[in-house]
Parts: sequence; structure tokens; C-alpha cells
Amino acid sequence: MNSNGANFNISQLTSRTLDTSSLKRLQIAIDTFIEHEDLGLTFISDIFGCSKRNIQRILKDHGTNFQEIINKQKNEHAITLLNENISIIDIAQKLGCNDASNFIRAFKRHLGVSPSLYRQTDHLRIRPNHTLEIKNSTN
Repeated sequence: MNSNGANFNISQLTSRTLDTSSLKRLQIAIDTFIEHEDLGLTFISDIFGCSKRNIQRILKDHGTNFQEIINKQKNEHAITLLNENISIIDIAQKLGCNDASNFIRAFKRHLGVSPSLYRQTDHLRIRPNHTLEIKNSTN
């Protein structure tokens, strides 16, 4: 059990009988280790004690793949860190980017706006689910 209370004994993960809880447990594990330098398919499969192929099958059955999940969760984590006023260079390092410019490009490609613009703007908020929410400035 980790600090989030997630139990990593997930025998259903290796089963072909899939449910949304298998994907949710996988997402919790990735989120727990999002800043770990070895985060990858091998690392996660070792945590769950199953093959990389089983994880790939589960993700495929849910219409996604490992890289998509990692990118989504890294962007969500980046947004959290940006909201905590952590420097962009530090965020890039925490998320495993060797160069802040790589992080900036990936963030902009994924969300359509640079991290600094995301942080600066008070009228536009980007949500992790890729939707834009315009704040009403007349409130």
C-alpha cells in the first residue's frame, strides 16, 4: 500500500476480464511515481508483478496506450506544479526532461499554450482534460 492508500496487489490487472478499476489502479500507480526517474512501462510492470504486454493489452482494451497515459498524467502534474509557482526548469526536471525547452514544447503541444502563458493568464485556464475554460471577467 502506498501513501495514497492504493493497493498494488492487483490480480485483476493481469486478467482479460477488464473493468475501469484496473485502469484506475494503473493511473494511481503512475501518479504515485510520476516524478520517479525510472518511470516507464518496465518500472510499472515490475510494481504490478505482471508483464509489460499485459499492461499494454489492458490499455489497448481501454482505447489508450502507455505513452498517452504518461503524457496526460505528466501534463496534469505539470499544471499542479505550475499552480504551486514552482519554476518551469524545476518542473521540467521533476518530470524527467533533460531540457526545459523540451518540456515547454511538449506542454504547448499537449495543451496549446506555453507553461509561462498558462501561469500568467488570469482569464484563461486550461484543464487537464484538454478543455478550455474562459473566466468571466465581469464577476
